[in-house]
Amino acid sequence: MRFLLLLGSVAFLACAMITPVLRRVLVRCGVIDVPDARRKLHGRAVARGGGIAIAISYAVTAALIFAWLDRSAALDRLLAVTAAVALPAALVFGIGLLDDVVGLRPWQKLSVQVLAAVWAYSGGVRVGLITDHVIPHWLGFLLTIGWLLLCTNAFNLLDGIDGLAAGAALVAATTMTIAAISQGNYALAVAAAPLIGSLAAFLIYNSSPASIFLGDSGSLTLGFVLGCFAIVWSQKSATLLSMTAPLIALALPLADTLLAVTRRFLRLRPIFTADRGHIHHTLLDRGLTPRRVTFLLYGVSGVAAALSLMASVLHDSLSGLFLLLCCLTLWWFIHKLHVVELRAARKLLFGRFRGIIEGELIVLGFEKCICGGSNLDECWNAIANASAELDFAQIELHAGDKVYERTLKPIDASVCWSFHLPLSDSAYIAFRRAASADFEFSVVGPFFELVRRSLQANLAGAAQRTRQPLEQLISVEAL
Repeated sequence: MRFLLLLGSVAFLACAMITPVLRRVLVRCGVIDVPDARRKLHGRAVARGGGIAIAISYAVTAALIFAWLDRSAALDRLLAVTAAVALPAALVFGIGLLDDVVGLRPWQKLSVQVLAAVWAYSGGVRVGLITDHVIPHWLGFLLTIGWLLLCTNAFNLLDGIDGLAAGAALVAATTMTIAAISQGNYALAVAAAPLIGSLAAFLIYNSSPASIFLGDSGSLTLGFVLGCFAIVWSQKSATLLSMTAPLIALALPLADTLLAVTRRFLRLRPIFTADRGHIHHTLLDRGLTPRRVTFLLYGVSGVAAALSLMASVLHDSLSGLFLLLCCLTLWWFIHKLHVVELRAARKLLFGRFRGIIEGELIVLGFEKCICGGSNLDECWNAIANASAELDFAQIELHAGDKVYERTLKPIDASVCWSFHLPLSDSAYIAFRRAASADFEFSVVGPFFELVRRSLQANLAGAAQRTRQPLEQLISVEAL
């Protein structure tokens, strides 16, 4: 334990000394983040690329670890964990730093992230269990790559307000270190301890108002490293739901990412398009200050960390319960945010979707009925019956010298929807519907088209039958 505290202290001092120097260098080199009054709300240009300070301080501490420790089995395990995580993480750090300096397209960053995830998998960082069953290699490969990509981009999306991503990463790293100690996984504890010290020092400069930002070099690397640590953590648990505790520990960034993907999918926007709909943006729009938003989300991360540690300490015997508690807590929190896209999706799934299905069944029944109709009266009766089921109040058909009217329910004619479908120069059909009634055009539109086609065909047939005797009479007189 003392050794871990020493590692954290060394990393803290190194990052605390490096960060202010790095900030001046970045500003001088023009690697800054300029406010845009929409998503970037800081009042002045701020240096970005703070991940460099975290990476250097971590590397310095790791070098001291290997210099202090004697050759042993514990050192070999630590070297294995470090090599499996550090080298792919360096690749992610490099692409993030390049994006901070010159800017890259999303697909370019994603392709390098996939390469780093494959590298980590080949080094032994892999999901191998679901419940207590060993899974096929191909499934483990896909789950590992998907998990690492999700974690990598989760912290990048969360990095939208001073100190939030770094603070959430600090909570997650601390949780993993405590869990590793309780499991006897000292290699993971030693690997994670310097990250705690580096993040704690960096938060001094990154807290609101921040003088330096993580940048992609920091947020992407933190997400990738913590995702790898979560898998290493789960590998020590061969019991039910081995990934439960890591999932709970990273609940906030993962939930924000899944919300972002869902929101953009529902709005038919590209998934990698930046927007201002993240959890922290929603809280800011409700009047909270950036500092209060940060502390509130720290609290959410802390609750998730506590549940995660309980799941880990109890050796996963109640993993399902803790996962359920975490999901319910997040659901309640997100419900209080009143996310517009989720409310629309819920209304569609549990309200309009059922109405659409019912309406489609009515239209299909009407289509089947009019296919067997032989005259205008039968067609009119089918239209009237379907109109009643579709909640129309009045219908009226003018077909030459014939007029059909039917009132299906009481209605105030001054406050209603009115639909007029022309059938020919002298024929039309009109529908009226209460203004308070729900109007689903995806159902009513096809119904109107069927009505129009069936009536036009019926009227054309009637006109043809009327002209035929006259044509026969003319031909007889000609003879």
